[in-house]
Amino acid sequence: MRYLISAFLLFLLLLLGSCKKNTPLADSNVWLPQELKTLFLFYPGTYWVFEELNTGFEDSIFVTKTVLDTVRILHPGSKEVIGQKERFIVTCISPFYGIEFEIASESPNFCYQLGPGAPCHFIAQRHIRNNAVSDRSLIYFFPEEVGKAWPTENNGISYETMLIDSIWPSFDLAGNTYSQVRSIQLSLDPTLQYRSSLRRVAPGVGIIQRKVDAMGWNWVVKRYNVVQ
Repeated sequence: MRYLISAFLLFLLLLLGSCKKNTPLADSNVWLPQELKTLFLFYPGTYWVFEELNTGFEDSIFVTKTVLDTVRILHPGSKEVIGQKERFIVTCISPFYGIEFEIASESPNFCYQLGPGAPCHFIAQRHIRNNAVSDRSLIYFFPEEVGKAWPTENNGISYETMLIDSIWPSFDLAGNTYSQVRSIQLSLDPTLQYRSSLRRVAPGVGIIQRKVDAMGWNWVVKRYNVVQ
């Protein structure tokens, strides 16, 4: 009888262990931070008019399509649905350069397991040629931390190059005043043939400045209309 009880208890423990592995996790949803959406999620009707301060050239960027949805997260073992992941894709065109590109969120399915403060949510810039993605660069990580370098990535190769050097409570640029502006230094910008660059990003507006000294570029937003 003692062996029977021991066998039964062993079977029960194994059963409970198996159930525990396949039980849906209570906090396995992956929702995008609101500050990330405020900086990068825009809808058709949004446009930015840029001026290059050294030459006076102008360029406009228009949002042509936006998709915001959720996808199911499956347990790697049981394949049961254990949560949802929020994602978005913002498609833009630039008539000056004649290019189409996407700004997309690409959060890992299990970033909730990384713990607070870990780089989890990030933004990808993907160029479109002939209706297909031609190259892909990760350009921004969350959460934000001033003075700490985050990796950027181009087509799968990672570089420790991005630094948020400051967050400005108020910032004046080209006749406009913005609040909580993020100043981002990239020592090897994968979207610019690994030249150093400076981006400034404002909540509710997006990228307001892109400066590349090696190319003599200093593009700033003159006018804009935002739909969020």
